Amino acid sequence: MSFYKVKYSKSAEKFIKKNKAIGIRFFKAFTEIAEGRENIHTYDVKKFHSKNYDDIFRLRIGDHRAVFRIVDDELFVYVFDIGSRGVSARK
Repeated sequence: MSFYKVKYSKSAEKFIKKNKAIGIRFFKAFTEIAEGRENIHTYDVKKFHSKNYDDIFRLRIGDHRAVFRIVDDELFVYVFDIGSRGVSARK
């Protein structure tokens, strides 16, 4: 079994450090996904439909979501961004 490496963008790292409670949940989720791609079904993950990419997903935990990419041939998960879904902005 091959393990994936998880790489975070600077903005994703900043979010995890600033928001400890939810950041730990995202960190744990991406660690489990990196251990085996079948673990993706444990979380609220949906695939983005794109003409250019077939490997971009979003992970939702509570009122936050992360956008990430799984690159199988290089065995890594790249987390682009983590942020609020904008629930407070809708009120």
